[in-house]
Amino acid sequence: MDQENDALGLDQPLKLGRVLKIPKITDDLLFENNRGLPQIRNNYPKLLKAIRKNDAKCAERVLKQRLSKLAAHQAKVATEVDNLQKVLLFYQLWCHGLFPRATFKDCLRILRNHKSLPLKEYRRGLINNEIRRLKIEKGIIVEEPENGEPGDDDHDDEEDLYAPANIENGEGRNDPGAQQQSMENSNTADSDDEDWGFLSTNRLRRNGLFIGEDEDDDQVDDSTPAHIEPAGQRREEATAETDDFPGDDDFDEPFISAQEKENVPEEDYDEELAIMREMGM
Repeated sequence: MDQENDALGLDQPLKLGRVLKIPKITDDLLFENNRGLPQIRNNYPKLLKAIRKNDAKCAERVLKQRLSKLAAHQAKVATEVDNLQKVLLFYQLWCHGLFPRATFKDCLRILRNHKSLPLKEYRRGLINNEIRRLKIEKGIIVEEPENGEPGDDDHDDEEDLYAPANIENGEGRNDPGAQQQSMENSNTADSDDEDWGFLSTNRLRRNGLFIGEDEDDDQVDDSTPAHIEPAGQRREEATAETDDFPGDDDFDEPFISAQEKENVPEEDYDEELAIMREMGM
């Protein structure tokens, strides 16, 4: 009776088949060093070396055997086919390491359907690096140091950048030779490109706004003996030079020559001084 009622097989145990897991690709898997895209970058130079070696053998064979034009063309085509087979085998092995149980066709389909922003940025970075490398090889741009930042100049050496830090730490304070050398470096480190001089912390910026700042730039010929003047005469000349410098109020007054200044009588400032004292100035 039970067998007749079990004609549909409802009481029999179900036989579960084998469940196949669909492989999924993620950004972590693509950027993994052992299985992802970095492995292609690390091993691709070996493939290029094998291709160049194969091309060199083909060229040597054509020159050595003096093949005809048709035979040389056939040899070149055979070499290119061999190179394409090497490239195909290279990517087959990589896909097998990425998805061991998937076929090469399925692996290509999974890779094509995967879209992510980090992958696009990674691809754009590789393209930009390759373009930069080609520009450097052709001399279009100049290669910058690895640790340098954009805008750094070559004339800003380590001494100019780190000399103030050493002085703050106490190094070089009591060493007159080191101080003299740092001053010489600061005077000789100026170059034609002064737009980037603010990057150097050891060099004083001179913009021509302060009185007497350009006197140090005048170069003196050491071959000619210097004439030593008396101290009193030098003091009088220094006071005379400071009197000749224009003040803040001189720019509002009309220009007066030196001869006219000699003819102007001296004014009495007692009245003005009394007025200023009354005003509390």
